[in-house]
Amino acid sequence: MKSFTINTTQELLDHFKSLRNSTSFRFRGHSVENWDLVPKAGRDPFKKRSDQEIFRNWKRRADGLIENRYSSDMDLMTIAQHYGLATRLLDWSLNPLIATYFACCDKFESNGQLFIYKSSVTSSDQIKNPFKTERETIIMIQPVGTNSRLNNQMGYFTLHNPPNFGLNSELVYDIIIPYQLKREMIFMLNQFGINNLSIFPDIEGLTQHLNWFYTNYEYWTNNDFI
Repeated sequence: MKSFTINTTQELLDHFKSLRNSTSFRFRGHSVENWDLVPKAGRDPFKKRSDQEIFRNWKRRADGLIENRYSSDMDLMTIAQHYGLATRLLDWSLNPLIATYFACCDKFESNGQLFIYKSSVTSSDQIKNPFKTERETIIMIQPVGTNSRLNNQMGYFTLHNPPNFGLNSELVYDIIIPYQLKREMIFMLNQFGINNLSIFPDIEGLTQHLNWFYTNYEYWTNNDFI
């Protein structure tokens, strides 16, 4: 996999500019470099269990907690994934700034890693059963907008069969963000409207954003507004 390291925030913005004339790229951020592109269900301790069984139990208990009704397991799985269930999905975004946020928002002692993947896309309504795709394949899924978090994050998913089948393609490359740049990157993203509140448009996101703002209150020379 091709990889390079940036040295300034401007270098990263310049690279994004070079990708602007294409809609084929999807982005994913890791707050620590050298993590594999493998879904949670394919990692310890979940890889020792059946992700289909985990999902079946989630679906049974979540039925009374989901306001809308969805016709396919694919759509239900995107909801489960977004709330943290171990599934065979891996999160991506159409927005490079959102992926950069996830690469920089914590683990400030470690380098962040931003993955960029050029791929074709399959609509989620074309996959009724996410457990019956061709073995040893990875499909980029464009989901239905099942919740506000998914919509605000411009979310996409790769669907992995089996779950521990990692993405390792010549169509993927990564950018290393040195740990010394991560805090400055977060302040820059906030100026662009990318923060906890915009990514998680709910009470939890608002709470986390305000905690972050007041923790870093001295950063701003004009403290009159948020």
